[in-house]
Amino acid sequence: MIDLQRALRRLADTVLPVVVKLDTEASPDQDRGPWLGLPLPGVGSGVLVRRDGERYFVLTNNHVVQAADRITVILNDERSFPGEVVGADERMDLAIVALRTADDLPLARLGDSDSVRAGDLVLAVGSPFGLDATLTLGIVSAVGRSGGQVGNISDFIQTDATMNPGSSGGALVDISGQVVGINTWIQAQRDRWAGVGFALPINNVKPVIDQLIEVGSVRYAWLGVVLAGPDIVDHLAPGRSGAVLFDLFDGEPAQRAGLRARGRGVGRGRAGGRRQRRPDQRHRRT
Repeated sequence: MIDLQRALRRLADTVLPVVVKLDTEASPDQDRGPWLGLPLPGVGSGVLVRRDGERYFVLTNNHVVQAADRITVILNDERSFPGEVVGADERMDLAIVALRTADDLPLARLGDSDSVRAGDLVLAVGSPFGLDATLTLGIVSAVGRSGGQVGNISDFIQTDATMNPGSSGGALVDISGQVVGINTWIQAQRDRWAGVGFALPINNVKPVIDQLIEVGSVRYAWLGVVLAGPDIVDHLAPGRSGAVLFDLFDGEPAQRAGLRARGRGVGRGRAGGRRQRRPDQRHRRT
């Protein structure tokens, strides 16, 4: 037990400096009655992931900062800096906040979430209820979970390490101190912990970080196809593997490349006689 305690203390010393608290203020909501005219406070967490000269980049959840008019980044040693959002993606619920300082700040070590398995020991690091520099210990309950924000395209690591409002954007770290996930949402009643928390796998996040910093958004591939579900695939192509194109979007890459559909709109870019259009640009991010 003494060895375990020493190991956990060393782990805390490693991970706490790379996780920050994010205090936010948003413009008042006109429907909040007595709060009219007062800024709306918020709190979340973030992880220091990149440096460019005197500019540091903090990875967090988009829902932590998307409505913020003012962001304050608070380090583990209680120093604070103004922050600005330089990139965000609603579909993955990720954002990058930048701060400036000439001081040397530690950066997180990003691990390999593909190696994470149920039963692995993990720590959740963040600022639940605004309590900065909070560590909680648990295990990985499952991997590959779905759910969370509407439209989120990632799977999740499920853990029983305690998370609460304010934990969002913080780090899920393994016992070597490497970040394997970004804490994102909880399954609970009235936003209180019920032993079920979820983190974005860091391998899903890594390709997004540079795009958010350099471009400000995420570039998604676009074919312009509608894929058939498993039951339809089994019916149309029994015993064969692959994807079945049920329909095509008019004028988009798949149709221009000469691909043909197996649905009612075969080769015409239609579904049930209705012309298909691109999804809303908000869901494509070019």
